[in-house]
Amino acid sequence: MKTNNPIRGLLQFYYFSQSGNIAIVMLACLVGAAVLLITGNHQVMNGFNIIAVVCLPFAFMMKMSGKEYPKWERYRIAMPIKRSDLASAQFLCILLASLAGLPLAVLVNVLTFTIHEIDYHTLTSAIISILSALAMPLFMSGLLFTLGCLKIGENRGDAFFLLCTAPAGGNILLMPWLANRFELPEVAAPLMAIAAALAVFICSYFITRKIYAKMDF
Repeated sequence: MKTNNPIRGLLQFYYFSQSGNIAIVMLACLVGAAVLLITGNHQVMNGFNIIAVVCLPFAFMMKMSGKEYPKWERYRIAMPIKRSDLASAQFLCILLASLAGLPLAVLVNVLTFTIHEIDYHTLTSAIISILSALAMPLFMSGLLFTLGCLKIGENRGDAFFLLCTAPAGGNILLMPWLANRFELPEVAAPLMAIAAALAVFICSYFITRKIYAKMDF
């Protein structure tokens, strides 16, 4: 599809490169939502929330950093677009992918709460798990994209993907401890995790744009 907007063209490029994975994730979401609405099981609820919020951005990150990345990179750099905008499109793509499953996750959780008359605390815990899950891809992509465009990141995308899971997961695990330590409300933990993830994501965005602007492809 032709477009005069270079960023939109790159987003379409990422979308079509991931169309198969998007279909798989959507199918998993639909199956998970159906099972959750029928059973109202708390464990199913947590699993569904992770699939809805985390799996799609993870699929994009793996494509952007995996073994097939050099092949896609040749197509990207051939597009009539500024180098810094290549970085912008990466971050925008992950942000949209991270937010795409959020409304679905919240809607299905609320419907489950209504149908099965689940107690308020369980629903609150589910919403908190959704917010916590949202912090994972934002934190990871911020680290991954900056490391990936450095010289040390060449041909090491798969290794960096695994490496970046540690600090991203640590961010989610640390915040409940801090919230408990300072006697903050339960909802403070995921909000702090998201705040930390956004800080990493935004800082990485500006750093990566500068690196891309100076790169020799």
